Amino acid sequence: MINSRCDHMEGIFLYNQTEAMLAKYEIEMKQTSKGRGSYICDTDQGQKELCQFRGSMERGEALRGFLQKISDLGLEMEEIMISKEGTSVVRDEGTGESFLLRSVQEGTKLDAHKWEDMRNAANLLGRYHSISCSIPIEEVPVIFQETEEDPVEDARRHHRELIRIRNQIRTKKKKNEFESLFLENCSGFIATAERAIARLEEVAPKTLPWCMCHGDYNQHNVIRQGGKWYMVHMEQLTYAPAVTDLAFYLRKLLEKNDWNQVLGKSLIGEYEKQRNLSPAELEFLGALLLFPERFWKVTNHYMNSRKAWVSQRDIEKLRKAIGQEKVRLEFAEMLIFS
Repeated sequence: MINSRCDHMEGIFLYNQTEAMLAKYEIEMKQTSKGRGSYICDTDQGQKELCQFRGSMERGEALRGFLQKISDLGLEMEEIMISKEGTSVVRDEGTGESFLLRSVQEGTKLDAHKWEDMRNAANLLGRYHSISCSIPIEEVPVIFQETEEDPVEDARRHHRELIRIRNQIRTKKKKNEFESLFLENCSGFIATAERAIARLEEVAPKTLPWCMCHGDYNQHNVIRQGGKWYMVHMEQLTYAPAVTDLAFYLRKLLEKNDWNQVLGKSLIGEYEKQRNLSPAELEFLGALLLFPERFWKVTNHYMNSRKAWVSQRDIEKLRKAIGQEKVRLEFAEMLIFS
């Protein structure tokens, strides 16, 4: 009963907070509903989405301006609304949380098991990168350049975390099923991580084409409306080598399809219909996919959320990562040595 009351009170607070944030815009709210980490709002100006924004006011302004630039260059993007005070981001002074209100592209999400959907999304990413890479560095907002993503340093950090986790689990006298499974397999994954890092360093990411990447391009952030496809949820835009976006997309989709080589080649082919990849980019792509990101992610999640009991879901995810390792390596090495 107490938990139920707490949940009810929290719901009231969130609803009131939503109303307070929407009051900061020149719109009339008709109805709101809970979305995926946001609130979908029916307004007199159409459907909008209010979502939490983990960034500064300056970053919000830069994000809105960059999305408008991409739209002006021919690829329709979501629009960030301006508040009554003329800002792209509004703040809840009570909680310190920041929000932005954006247009909603209604439609159907990408189906991660339909090849046609996945190919269309790969083509869309290539088109976006073709436009984004054409924008001179002088026109890329400085705030994004200052927080550029270094994929090699990310790999090094994840490698260090795998070693730390291995050493920590080794010291435990009594190991559970997850920990035993991890220790049985970690040596091979750590060795693969080291090979991947050596390859990434050899290619040198600074020599590759950089652009404003989506930063979270997956099946949840691609929408089909009629015969057109749109990328959405652009708040994680980051300045990085263009191929890092493609690597993230391939990893997400191929994990769900047992690293099918025919599918993977098809997705890369669709991307290249819009933007050709250089031999160095293909090798870097292969090295990014060679790094055992899924194995690291599952074990890192386990270490950061351990309780008295072990989640069977974590064990299943670890087993899946181990079970897919052979085909994953084959696909990554095919790209590196192509």
